[in-house]
Amino acid sequence: MAQRKVTIFDKAVEEVSYVAYFIEAEGFPLAAKNFVEKAFAFFVSLSDTRVKQRPCSYKFWK
Repeated sequence: MAQRKVTIFDKAVEEVSYVAYFIEAEGFPLAAKNFVEKAFAFFVSLSDTRVKQRPCSYKFWK
């Protein structure tokens, strides 16, 4: 089985960095690093073919 391709958009990367910056500013630099590592590990896990993800029910707008 081939893995699905997962694209991480710039907006997602930007938001993760904002949250990490906030955590670090509160005085928890190791927690911020851990958050970023776990967030990107989750993004990579979305490409695992053994896990079934629920289809998106978001209605596109024009």
